[in-house]
Amino acid sequence: MLCLPGEIWELILLQATLCRGVRRALRLRLVCKAFDKIIYYRALFESHLLDHERVKLRHSRETVHLRNSNDHGVAKLWHDYLVYRAMGEHDATIGRYVEIRRLAQAVIAEDPSKDLRGVVDSLCWLALDNGVTAPGLYTNWGRTVDSNQYRRMKEPEPRLNLLAAAALFDMMPLASELLAEGRDPTRHNNLLPPAIQVAAQSGNTDMLKLFLDKLSSSDLEPYSIYGAAVRGDLEMMKLVLPERSGNGPDDEGYGTYRSSARSHSAVKKALPKARRVTLNPEVYQYLSNAWAPGRRSARNPWYADLVSHAGRGNVEMVEYLLARGVPVDATNSEELESALERACRKGQDEVVDLLLARGADPNYVSHALWGQTRCVWQRRVGTFPLCAR
Repeated sequence: MLCLPGEIWELILLQATLCRGVRRALRLRLVCKAFDKIIYYRALFESHLLDHERVKLRHSRETVHLRNSNDHGVAKLWHDYLVYRAMGEHDATIGRYVEIRRLAQAVIAEDPSKDLRGVVDSLCWLALDNGVTAPGLYTNWGRTVDSNQYRRMKEPEPRLNLLAAAALFDMMPLASELLAEGRDPTRHNNLLPPAIQVAAQSGNTDMLKLFLDKLSSSDLEPYSIYGAAVRGDLEMMKLVLPERSGNGPDDEGYGTYRSSARSHSAVKKALPKARRVTLNPEVYQYLSNAWAPGRRSARNPWYADLVSHAGRGNVEMVEYLLARGVPVDATNSEELESALERACRKGQDEVVDLLLARGADPNYVSHALWGQTRCVWQRRVGTFPLCAR
């Protein structure tokens, strides 16, 4: 290794990153551990190439699940980059980095005891929930449609983001002031999650109750359900999804909220999504009692949950679902991908070993990926040279 000053190494790695791209820069970490911090904070980050990267699953339209998943360091990489850019960017037309820093400064103005970098660090974790697909592209990072109001948003709403920040840091007076202004805790502009989700996700019970009391509708609130599922708190889940007494004749053993959830499309989508993000089996069971598809559904919801948790590397949830009788292989022609396929495709070795130990078929051929399990698995054990190329 050449004995060069650190500044020279940084310039060399920066130019190499600009010439060869993000993937090659990340591979340099394998060459020498000493490159790790230099590549991240000097070469890769200073190149700003990640502004134009999108985190997408290969062969899929869905974005990477950063919450409650084994993402092999993806979340930390993006979080560190967002913090770096939010702290240093001064051009408000590039991404939404300046917006994050200004939001942090507004929080500090309300509570001077907080540290700017610490606040930015916390806000960037929230921003990953909504902006991970293209964090540096201003037009693609959440300036399109407000999902609740179905209208195009032309300008950001800093006070709406401030409400989410108040929910995160449990700043009750500020939250009350913003609610009095007419800010809706169930809305967002795609920078931070809705304030009601942040309150549930952060475990701020009093804040969550304040938001729930402000809701004019008696319908269930989907964002709070998702937030409680991410947190994995059963008591929090019962607060946003309370039990009701008495089962009707059409409940089929799935609990008393089944008909209620059917009448609300947003909640109907939120409940299965919450089942696939929680890491608490008790919360999963509670959500299962609250929702299940009707008799005519051709898909097995529990197997779909198994596939999701397998792809995200949640070993304990995979073990729990198998223990409760979920089949290890797809048994329905409507299933487009098996749990083993998903685990192989996402590089979840521990889950792959678990599924194979439980009898998963490595020769299963799905309708979506044309036997990718066989290729990936045989490449893994070194018996299929063509796929190894």
